[in-house]
Amino acid sequence: MPAIELRVEDGEIVRMGLENLEADIPLVGRKQLRDTLNRALKRMRTPGAKSTSSVKWDSKEQRIAFFASNGFGRGIPTKRRNEYVKAWTIIKNENGYVLVNALPQAKFIGGGPFGGSQSRIHQDRWELLRTAFVEETEKLPEKVSEQIRIVAKTRGFA
Repeated sequence: MPAIELRVEDGEIVRMGLENLEADIPLVGRKQLRDTLNRALKRMRTPGAKSTSSVKWDSKEQRIAFFASNGFGRGIPTKRRNEYVKAWTIIKNENGYVLVNALPQAKFIGGGPFGGSQSRIHQDRWELLRTAFVEETEKLPEKVSEQIRIVAKTRGFA
């Protein structure tokens, strides 16, 4: 299950920023983190383009398994049900938020939190989780970015 967490590493800087509201806009706050992940969420919920060419199987075994299992249980030809795009969610935790898709096949569609795992079948058609996440967090102000730790997890989250 791909999951990426966005959290504040140095709570003291956040506290000081919140105490000095009149002098300075808070350096980082939950709203900024949530807004950042909402932008990444929107990108991950965008359906990929339909395939216009022959299937680029990852392996001969994948092709055999697809046909032997009747499209991995979805029928042939496979019809989109939008399960993947609907499964993306943001979960609040103690230090920030986690963007996660709990579907077992999610890492093969949008890649894993480290950028790999996306099947060739979906390359160049579906947004990569890592790309969406990194590009959206780069939009945060530099001082905020310095205090944020991106934690990529491949098995659940704390």
